Amino acid sequence: MGILFSGIFWGAILVVLGITVMFNVAFGIRLPIFRILLALFFFYLGISLLSGINLTRAHGKDAAEIRRLEAGKASSRYDVIFGRGVVDLSDVALKEDRVTKAEVSTVFGSSVIKVNPAVPTKVIVNSAFASARLPDGNSIAFGETTWTSDSLSGCRSYLLVKVSVLFGSTEVVRR
Repeated sequence: MGILFSGIFWGAILVVLGITVMFNVAFGIRLPIFRILLALFFFYLGISLLSGINLTRAHGKDAAEIRRLEAGKASSRYDVIFGRGVVDLSDVALKEDRVTKAEVSTVFGSSVIKVNPAVPTKVIVNSAFASARLPDGNSIAFGETTWTSDSLSGCRSYLLVKVSVLFGSTEVVRR
């Protein structure tokens, strides 16, 4: 909803409306307003994704202030939407004889998930119209895949990371 309240969005709408009225009155040319506004919206999204700059503000903070998400404290769910995010799971403390779970969702954005190679880890990735790269070099665009760390075999307590990527990219890296 942040885009609807940004100055760039409303400024672009007013400029397009002004141009269409001017062309209609001065030259008798009727321009398709809805198509032009839809094209500007997709242009805005494309520039935001390619440059990694979020042109709106999120919850009163600059996008640069909310990029890094530290794990292991109170939350086990991390969402990256219309931006970039780094989720650092390398310092997560495992509970004895239990599975520690974390969920990372990336929608129309880019995220990096850092895991500790010494911690037994299992990563399950669901991807649709996206790119997900795993530490072993595998990547997926559609469907589901699983990656396990070398230290997972025979462990009863491990880190389980469920990753969902939709129209974005995610990379799981060893820290």
